[in-house]
Amino acid sequence: MAHDVQTLEALLQEVDDLPPDTSHHDIWVPERLSFRRDDVHPTIAMSLLVDHLLAKNLYPAGFTQGIGGRMYHYRRDSSTLD
Repeated sequence: MAHDVQTLEALLQEVDDLPPDTSHHDIWVPERLSFRRDDVHPTIAMSLLVDHLLAKNLYPAGFTQGIGGRMYHYRRDSSTLD
C-alpha cells in the first residue's frame, strides 16, 4: 500500500479540510512522520491528529495495520448526529 503523505502538516490539513457533516473518515498514518522538517515521535503526532479529529466529532473506531503504517478509522458518535 503506497501513500504519499509523509508530513504531519499534510495529515492535519486533510482533517481540517473535512466537511462539517463528515460521518466517517479513514486516514493513513505512516510509521515515520515529519513536522516542520524534523522527525516527530508517533505519540506526539497521534495526539495532535486525534485532537483535530475530535474537534470534528470523529472518534476512534480501530485501525488496520499496513506495510509502513496504519489506516486509522474514525466515525461520528451516533449521539452527536443531528
